[in-house]
Amino acid sequence: QPGIKIKTSNRFEDYTALTSFRALVGSRVELPCDVTLPSTDDSISLILWYKNDRKSAPIYSVDARNTPVEKAKHFASDNLKNRVKFDLSFRPAILHIDPVKEDDVGIYLCRVDFKWARTVNTLNNLTVIVPPRQVLIKDEHNNPLHDIVGPFDEGLDVRLVCEAYGGIPSPSLIWLRDGVVIDDSYTLTKINNNGNTTSPSLPLSSSASSLSAVSTLAVNDLLLSNLGRSDLFSVLTCQASNTNLSNPVSTSVSLDINLKPLDVQIVAMENALSAGVKTKVICQSRGSRPAATLNWYLDKEAITSLAR
Repeated sequence: QPGIKIKTSNRFEDYTALTSFRALVGSRVELPCDVTLPSTDDSISLILWYKNDRKSAPIYSVDARNTPVEKAKHFASDNLKNRVKFDLSFRPAILHIDPVKEDDVGIYLCRVDFKWARTVNTLNNLTVIVPPRQVLIKDEHNNPLHDIVGPFDEGLDVRLVCEAYGGIPSPSLIWLRDGVVIDDSYTLTKINNNGNTTSPSLPLSSSASSLSAVSTLAVNDLLLSNLGRSDLFSVLTCQASNTNLSNPVSTSVSLDINLKPLDVQIVAMENALSAGVKTKVICQSRGSRPAATLNWYLDKEAITSLAR
């Protein structure tokens, strides 16, 4: 946070003020650098930007040792070429990175050397947000589900599994029914490039090499008990989110359910029946989905069957 005084690791041994920034991968970020002249008779000699390690080569430099800083040449590392611009017209000066890549995560030090005054350092911590790559809904047998699922028989219990892959930081994973949260419990597992799980307690590293080798699998199991009429065509959405800088990643399915008849009635066309006279008797059911199969019995013996 701005204004907090920290003692950095051996990579940046000076005491300095750390400012934290977050950027969505693919977006742009602006990192400040204090280039204020200590006095009117002083001038900037050299500006060096380092990432993570001051002993390595600068990622960006402005050499004004033999020329005014306004006319000095700018040099960017190969990784930042065509993505970076250092604007000295602002106070503080701004290093623009556009677009931000996943491996841009790290601590950035801007070192400003003056002709007479002591060196001034500005330290920035950049966190790169990577949305989840994919969200899938599966059945209990690990089969992917899409669009309309079922039909399931009324009264059954149904288990749906949602999986979200990737994301930095690790995403939260929730189930919604018709837009209302019904389950916000989930588990996180680390997986490697081969799809194998690693130790659940292993923290994600912020280094680029580790990020490419280890990813996150978030899982949320949803149990729908005793399916009923109110569940018919309900829209179930699984939603993964790890930032408010972008929209959540989600996928949805709709439930199809076989419904039992609500009631069955026998209706006679005439109020009274006469021996030897042909008459029509109707069996009616309502509320079933799909249409119910109607069977006639005489003294418990089947005599015909109809489906309407």
